[in-house]
Amino acid sequence: MILIVAFLNWRASRQLETRLATLREAGKPLCIADLQPSPVDDSQNAAIAIGSLEKVISDYDHQLAKATLEIETDEEHVAAAIQVARKSEIENPGLVVKLREASRLPKYQPDYDFSLGPTPLVEDVLKQVHPIRTVVRVLRGHGLMSLSDGKTDEAVLDAIAILRWSEHLAKEPLMVNYLVSVALFGEAADLAASCIYAEDASLEMRSELVRMFEDTPLADHFAKTLDTELAFGISSFDSFPLSRFQFMLGELSDYIDVFSEMKSIAKMPTGLAPSTSPKEGLFTALAWPSFASSLASLRRSQAKARALQILATWQTLGSDTAISIDDLGLPESVCTDPFDGSSMKLTVVGDSIAIYAVGQDMVDNDGSVDDERDIGISP
Repeated sequence: MILIVAFLNWRASRQLETRLATLREAGKPLCIADLQPSPVDDSQNAAIAIGSLEKVISDYDHQLAKATLEIETDEEHVAAAIQVARKSEIENPGLVVKLREASRLPKYQPDYDFSLGPTPLVEDVLKQVHPIRTVVRVLRGHGLMSLSDGKTDEAVLDAIAILRWSEHLAKEPLMVNYLVSVALFGEAADLAASCIYAEDASLEMRSELVRMFEDTPLADHFAKTLDTELAFGISSFDSFPLSRFQFMLGELSDYIDVFSEMKSIAKMPTGLAPSTSPKEGLFTALAWPSFASSLASLRRSQAKARALQILATWQTLGSDTAISIDDLGLPESVCTDPFDGSSMKLTVVGDSIAIYAVGQDMVDNDGSVDDERDIGISP
C-alpha cells in the first residue's frame, strides 16, 4: 500500500511538473514572489504621486459619501457629485490637474509586500486599491461639473485620466485589481460617451478620446491577470497542509489546466465561458464562476469601447438616424457584438442614437443599457 501511494504521488508530481515546466519556459510567474516588479523611481510612480494627496482625496470621499447618503435616483447622484466637485474646486484648486498629471506617469506601483502569504497579500491589495477609486470619483465629479458648465474639453481630459487610471490598475497583479479596473473603465466610458453626445468638444480632444479607447488592449489586460492569478493560486496550493500528496497535486494540475482553458476562450473575439468548469476538481469548480464572471466583465468593456467608436464615426458622417452600422465603414472587429458574435445594435433615441451589445443574457432588450441588460451607451 505504501509503495502504491508513493507511486501515485510520484506520477501526479511528474504530471504537475510537466505543466509547470511549460509555464516556466514561457516566462510565466509561478508563485507570489515572481509577481514582485522591478523597482521604479518615485518620480515615475503614480502611486507615490497620489499618496502625497491622501488626506485631500480622503476628505473628498467623505464629503461625497455624506452628500449622497440618502440619494435614490441617478439624477440626484449626479447633482450631488457636481455640488461636491464645485466645493472641492474652491477648497483645493489644482487637485484635478495633479490627478491628471499623476495618471500620465509611466508606472503605478503600490508597495505590496510580496513576501506575504496569499490571504495577507489580498488584504493588502484591497486596502491599497481604495485610493484610486477615490481619485476616479474626484475626476468623475469634475467631469460632470465641466459638462454642466459647457466645458466639454475639460470633461474629456477627466475621462482620459480615468481611463489611464483604469489601465494602471489593470496592469497590477490579481483578479481583484482587474475587476476594479473594469469598473473604472466603465466610469471612463460613460463620461466619454457624455462628452461625445454633447457634440461640442474640440476636434483634437474628441479624436484623442476616441483613439485612446480604440487603443486600450483590453484582452491583453485580462490575459495578464490570469497569469498573475495562477501564480497566486499555485502559492495558495503550496500553503495548504499535505500539498504534496496525490489529491492536492492532481487538484493543482486541474487548476492549471482550467487557466489554460480560460485563456483560450478569452482569445476568441466573442463569447462567454461555460457556466461549469471543464474539470471536475473541487478547487476548479469553486474558482471557475469567478473566472467566467471576469470574462463577462471583459466583454462589457469591449462592448462599451466599440460603442464609443461607432458613435463618434456616426457623428462624423453626419448623424443620420436612418443609417445602419454596416453603412459606417468600420472594421468588423468594431462592429461585432463581443457577447454573441452578431452585429452591434443601433437604435434611435430622439434625434440621436444608442449603441449596444446584447449583454450577458444574450438577449436583445432594445437598448436597455441603464439596467445593463444590454451593454453600451445612450444619450
